[in-house]
Amino acid sequence: MGILLWDFCPALFCFYEEVRTLVIINGKEENAAGMTILAYLEWAGFDPKRVVVERNLEIIPQERLDSVKLETGDQVEILHFVGGG
Repeated sequence: MGILLWDFCPALFCFYEEVRTLVIINGKEENAAGMTILAYLEWAGFDPKRVVVERNLEIIPQERLDSVKLETGDQVEILHFVGGG
């Protein structure tokens, strides 16, 4: 078993815990900062062609989902369409 960095500096570990990359998505904290919106949608099981994404009160056009990155503190709402009769 190796020696871990926080064995020497537990305060550093506590600081690391505070610096998480959280994004609020549909009201839940997600560790998704740094991901593109498209990557998050695919990871979370959404069909990107059947959703509308609002990030910080701005609707993100479908053609930009693969270029817009989520950042710490972003507020995101994902609305998905369900067919039926």
